[in-house]
Amino acid sequence: MKNNTKTQNIEPMDERQRQITGTAIVYGYLFLVLCLIASTVYRIVTTGEAGWELFALVGSCLVIIIARRMLGDVEQPLDHKNRPLPLGDSKADKRVRRKSYAFGSVLFGAAFAVMDIILLGFGETELTDYELTQAIFPKLNKGLTVAITAIIAFVTMFLVSYIFDYLVGEWRVKRYNKMIAQLDSEED
Repeated sequence: MKNNTKTQNIEPMDERQRQITGTAIVYGYLFLVLCLIASTVYRIVTTGEAGWELFALVGSCLVIIIARRMLGDVEQPLDHKNRPLPLGDSKADKRVRRKSYAFGSVLFGAAFAVMDIILLGFGETELTDYELTQAIFPKLNKGLTVAITAIIAFVTMFLVSYIFDYLVGEWRVKRYNKMIAQLDSEED
């Protein structure tokens, strides 16, 4: 039987090779996500329905979250500029974290408001929030109705996002502090 020297001489990747490979995988995944987002937006604008792209986008994000959790990856929570958030229980530390959650929530709410404006600008009037605004303010012209609909979308999504970010963010801080305390106790 012939000996295969290629399989016998394989050495495990060193840290630098793993980092380069991981970065390349992230860039490939980022490209895929951007394509899925573009395809989803196009499908929503043209047909009014989200397709398999949205399922793939959400599913891939969930797989990453679950895999990181299963592999025991716990990172210090970061703000929108990738700076570490303070981990203490002081009022100042909590205020900094709340500001970070609020900033992300403003962006999330603004994205939904802009999407409503775009969809309503293309003539899509079967949106629930638009119909609700028309029911509350039946005598308004379309421009004001669109503006109020966008404001309602912004406020609603801001609140939902802030509550979610606050609960998840504070859970992450507690989880990170618990992990650090456990590692410190193992060192002693």
